[in-house]
Amino acid sequence: MAWQNKILNETELKKIEELVQKFEDKTGAELKICIFKISDTYPAATFRFAIFFTFFLSCLSTLIFSFSHPIYCLVLQLPIFLISCAFGRLTLFKKFFLAKREIKREVREKALEIFDQEGVRKTTDHVGILVFISIIERKIELVTDQTIFSKLGQESLDHLVANLGQHLKSKKYAQGIEDIVRVMEEKLLHFFPNKLQDKVQNEVPNQITWGNIK
Repeated sequence: MAWQNKILNETELKKIEELVQKFEDKTGAELKICIFKISDTYPAATFRFAIFFTFFLSCLSTLIFSFSHPIYCLVLQLPIFLISCAFGRLTLFKKFFLAKREIKREVREKALEIFDQEGVRKTTDHVGILVFISIIERKIELVTDQTIFSKLGQESLDHLVANLGQHLKSKKYAQGIEDIVRVMEEKLLHFFPNKLQDKVQNEVPNQITWGNIK
């Protein structure tokens, strides 16, 4: 749980869970918060690192060593490439070779996957909301059922995401999550003053779901 503890401590976790419960009691919506260390393995980024590092070391080796035949230089590239692929799987190196479009696509796809897996899409009255945060990519996805989306709209959701994004960049995770829950509560109570539903049970657990793609 090492990396999770760097995001939220026990006190912050408890406070957020209580805030989620109050949010659901007031609005009638079902809210799920999910935090992933990274959304995908990004194999393309691994290969981009391997190609770059292999090219760099190959050029460096030609300056340091004298090869009697060009084939020896080519033969040397294979083990370098394989070793580079192994290092390229490490987030420390991989993150520098991620493409913005690639990140946006993978984070969105993972958020939609979690929206289904965690049962947020399956609430009785279709009033589920997912706040998905991916730490390495510093990306947030806000996914809602159509009932809520039809009132809030994409512009409003983008504004909420941008607000949380600022906290994410400064690593103020707890404050960012608390802010987005409170603002969303205000918006839902504005559009649905009589609550989305009269809840008789908690359909989605209030605890934060943690995930890590390896």
